[in-house]
Amino acid sequence: MKFFVYSRWFREELKKTTGKIWFFASIGGAFFLVCGFVMIVLTGHYLNTNFYQLPPLPDLGYRVLPRVLGLMFLDRTGLLTSLILFGVGLSREPHRIPYIFFIASLWFFIRIISMVITPFGAPQTLPIPPNFNIESIWDLIKSGLGSKHTLFFSGHTGLPFLGFLIFRSKIRVKILFIPLLFLVAYYLLLMDYDLLWISILSFVSIVLFPFRRNVVQLKFVFLVWSFLMASTVLLVRGHYSIDVFGAYFMTGGIYFFGRYLFRWLEKICETLESDFKSNN
Repeated sequence: MKFFVYSRWFREELKKTTGKIWFFASIGGAFFLVCGFVMIVLTGHYLNTNFYQLPPLPDLGYRVLPRVLGLMFLDRTGLLTSLILFGVGLSREPHRIPYIFFIASLWFFIRIISMVITPFGAPQTLPIPPNFNIESIWDLIKSGLGSKHTLFFSGHTGLPFLGFLIFRSKIRVKILFIPLLFLVAYYLLLMDYDLLWISILSFVSIVLFPFRRNVVQLKFVFLVWSFLMASTVLLVRGHYSIDVFGAYFMTGGIYFFGRYLFRWLEKICETLESDFKSNN
């Protein structure tokens, strides 16, 4: 029902100048996001083929924290889960879509520049040199996204923290079953069976179910997920401590710079949001 309300209102708004600017800005933001994805893939492949022999760096955090390979499941699914949460946020705040797209694109491009300027050796050495022969576009994507050299700053940590800074809406707890179901499906289809993770996912579902009608701030969900991702990538040795520590400062700086840079777009989005609330 809410979808049809939004749809009808947007069709009317697109007839206005502000609505047209919103529409074309959304297309532009989506284009830059696609460009960011392509550049992430190419950057990962470039770092793989040119710097995979770099030795690992010393890290004082590794001397304090244990290595927990059992968390590898969360490490593999973390970014996709963050993207699902972003999708939930966009569905709750559709008026701000172009503004969020541009901020996210800026985050991606600055992260790409940071990774290329000073390449790091992977935290854990590879037992055998990887095969970087690219025979198809899927090999290129797998090589780029699976690179162990896309390090500074941590995307697992920074992306959900960006969500914490951006989103303002509240959601019902039951919506969190969407990313939870994704985790369950990913685990059952692509991971080896492990009673521990089946028990953890089942326990989380049981705990959340009685509170499914409760309302929670989406930014709080992003913040908790960011802390969980920060802990995960450190414990599985997917990132150096500086990657995780720096992700919060880099992401915060990018957000506030982007907010200043795209303040005109934010005003347009706020105008549409106030119009929607006044007409519905």
